[in-house]
Amino acid sequence: MGRPLTATRLAILLAFLAALPACGVDFNGEPDGTELLRSVRIEGERVAGSELTLTLAVTQAYPVPVRVGCYYEPKRPETTELKRFSIDERGTRVGEMILDASTARSAGEKVPQQDLTFSFKAPVAGSYKLTCITPSASTNKLEAYFTIAGG
Repeated sequence: MGRPLTATRLAILLAFLAALPACGVDFNGEPDGTELLRSVRIEGERVAGSELTLTLAVTQAYPVPVRVGCYYEPKRPETTELKRFSIDERGTRVGEMILDASTARSAGEKVPQQDLTFSFKAPVAGSYKLTCITPSASTNKLEAYFTIAGG
C-alpha cells in the first residue's frame, strides 16, 4: 500500500495541478509574444519630440472582434497605488485598433500575421515602458522598454 496523502503532499499536488496550462493554451518557442500579440518594435530617433514608429505584429484567430491598444508611461516601480489603475487609464496612448473577427474555420487553421503601425512622440527625455494589451484581457500583453534622450 502507498503512503497516506498528508496535508503537505496534498498542497504540493494541488499547486502542481494549478500550475498546469489551461485547455487550449499553446506554448511554443516564442516566449516574447502571446497567441494574439506576437512582437513589438519601436523605430526612429529616440530624442525628445522626435516621431517614433511602433509596429505591433498580431495574429487574430478569435471569432469575435478584439480591441488592441498600446500605451507608454514613465518607467517606475509599480506601487499599490499605481496598480489601482490599468495601463489604458494611466498611460499615454500610442495607438488603438479593433481587429475584425477571424474568418478561420477551425482552431488549428493557420492565421496570417498582420502588422499594426502607430506613430507617436515622447515629448520629454526619460526611460519609458511601452505596453500593448487587449483591454478586455489585460494579462494578454507585451511590454518593451525604451529611453528618450534630451532634445
